[in-house]
Amino acid sequence: MGHARSVVALVAATCAFGILAGCTTSLPAEPPDDEPTESTIEPSAEESEGLDRSAHPLGAKWVWAEFDKAKPFLAELGGGHTYVEVVLCNVQSAPGVWDWSVPDSQVSRARDIGFGSLVKLRTGRCWATPGFPKHLRGQGVTESAMPQDMAVYADFVDQAVRRYTELGVTEFAIENEVSSPYFWDGTPQEYATLARAAAEAIHAAAPDALVVDASVSSAATGYVVADGLISQGKEAEAVDFYQTYYERRFGTRSGDASIDAVSSPEELREELVRPGPVRAISYMRAIDELLAQGVFQVRQVHFYENWQALPMTLDYIRGNTPDDVPMEMWELGIWHDDRTIPDDQRTAEVVKATVIALGAGVQKVLWLPLLDNPNGRQGATLYGLVSPSGEPRGSLNSYMLLARAAADHAIVAPVASERVMGATFDSTSSTLVAWASMGEVPLPPISDATGTILDDQTWMSGTGDVPVTLGSQPVLMTTSGAVTVFDELLR
Repeated sequence: MGHARSVVALVAATCAFGILAGCTTSLPAEPPDDEPTESTIEPSAEESEGLDRSAHPLGAKWVWAEFDKAKPFLAELGGGHTYVEVVLCNVQSAPGVWDWSVPDSQVSRARDIGFGSLVKLRTGRCWATPGFPKHLRGQGVTESAMPQDMAVYADFVDQAVRRYTELGVTEFAIENEVSSPYFWDGTPQEYATLARAAAEAIHAAAPDALVVDASVSSAATGYVVADGLISQGKEAEAVDFYQTYYERRFGTRSGDASIDAVSSPEELREELVRPGPVRAISYMRAIDELLAQGVFQVRQVHFYENWQALPMTLDYIRGNTPDDVPMEMWELGIWHDDRTIPDDQRTAEVVKATVIALGAGVQKVLWLPLLDNPNGRQGATLYGLVSPSGEPRGSLNSYMLLARAAADHAIVAPVASERVMGATFDSTSSTLVAWASMGEVPLPPISDATGTILDDQTWMSGTGDVPVTLGSQPVLMTTSGAVTVFDELLR
């Protein structure tokens, strides 16, 4: 189950500051850089020693075509992580013909603004795999398939790992969201074979590197948790969880991909035996087995749903993850097809999801997307911290405040109160980010405290003699005193 208290550790320069737009590769393909040549990026002396460049556990993903628009916000955020995809079919267009210029440029540009990079290794679909692309997105972005020659694949992994560990990368994920046919055209057994081969090649090239699973999609994770609750005999809890998790997805898909509401355990069981849920559950079981066998050293979670379902989601996944394996969320965001929701509500959701993740012991959180991308495949439904016109939203400022609270390897702990949700951050100063579970919760004043309602409205400063009433909007409170003052406050 979730750790009561966990250090938000920043494992050496491996986090990729990334708020992506949509599900991972749902972003438009990256435009080619100037000349498709074999590029070489010399690491700085600091990076060659493997020092951690990241300042806090929060990151973001952006569309590289809009990097110049994103750059000022990323610089203000002040460090963190993003991820970069390195695809065999893109860097080796034909046998022996290599071109690393695009991922080289991305890792370099992220580094230049103080961000580390996480790498997702994918095969794609081309001469190195059987068959032809079934799902083409953007400029040559396709699903992955099993390599025809595992020696070719091992060579690709070896070269990629040696190349990017020199630039400070220490975490490598094997594929992306294998539960989705848009990203993986194979079987769970084939994925397990690929993952074992990749892990062997990664550790041969860099013994200290961390191998990360592909995760399943956010839309798939709810099925996994609901199925697990059913298996534990928690039928009513499973139905409630499913309805909360998918409430924004009902009626948004058709055919085999539809996600339908349920009102009873019997209806939920019927839903879980459909092809989509069965695929999701089978891939998560394969990942669970690989984690248990030590093939993966990091568990990855993707989440875009109702924040109220996140605590149970993380608790269930933590319970199915080895105790010594950290959890990271390379993709956290908000999926919603209602664009009329006011910004202060969106801000509250960004804060709540991020704080719940950190409080549950998640060691890296990447918001996706940083910038709204209305032209992307899911651009109409994924909430960016910056508007399509380039205007920062209130949620961006709040995300930055959370990054500062979590800096310096802060110890993050969930709030232990039935009345209040949130987390405390214990570092050079003590910070509480909290909101009422329901209704309003009055709190007595704290001496030497300052605070902010996380929509840019200052509610007190300096003296700490102003009483506070918690409601649905998160409040951030900071004091120079010990973090235990907040524990006493919330009793």
